[in-house]
Formats: sequence, C-alpha cells, structure tokens
Amino acid sequence: MLARLSSAESMNKIGIKSCWDYYNTDKLTKDEVRDLAKFYGLFNRWTINPHLRFKEGDISYWYEQGFTKNDLTREFESRSTVLRRAEKSGEKLPSQGDLSHKAEQLQALSR
Repeated sequence: MLARLSSAESMNKIGIKSCWDYYNTDKLTKDEVRDLAKFYGLFNRWTINPHLRFKEGDISYWYEQGFTKNDLTREFESRSTVLRRAEKSGEKLPSQGDLSHKAEQLQALSR
C-alpha cells in the first residue's frame, strides 16, 4: 500500500491529508475531541474570559492536530486548570495565545 501512496495527491484521493494521518491509528474522532473538551469544561461560559469558551472551530482545530487521547487530555486539562484559576483570581487572558502559553507553563511544571 505504501508504494501506491507516493504523492500527496494520491493520499488526498483516499482521504489521507498527511503521512501522520496514515500512521496515527490512535487519532481521535471529532466527536471524541468534543467529548473530551466537554469533560474538561472548555465549553463553559466563563465570566472573566468569555472569549476563551470553546466553539466548533476549536474542535476542528484540535481534531486536525492529530493528538492521541493522552496528549489531548494533557492539553485540555492544563487549559481547563488555567481557565478555572483565572476565573477564581479574576485574571483576564487577552487571547487564545495567552491561554496556550500559560497552559504550556503549567505542563512544564508537571513534567
């Protein structure tokens, strides 16, 4: 089968966007990504940072990243923790980039 997948065009014809899609057998479905986001409260209506509430586009973004369940759980858990702490302390996070940065810092502390 690999010999037949010699170009990006032929991979696209059968629904594989990248080599990662071909080899990542643990890739979550969009529904699984959505369920995980719900589990971690990422669709919550935040009082302090309402603009950071997950939307359908966020599900598509995370789905396309091709994370395994363990990796995505770590990502969502750290974002949830940052958002809950911000809600408690009244800290405003201006953008998704700021949320990502704080989530990365939190992940680094827990390694």
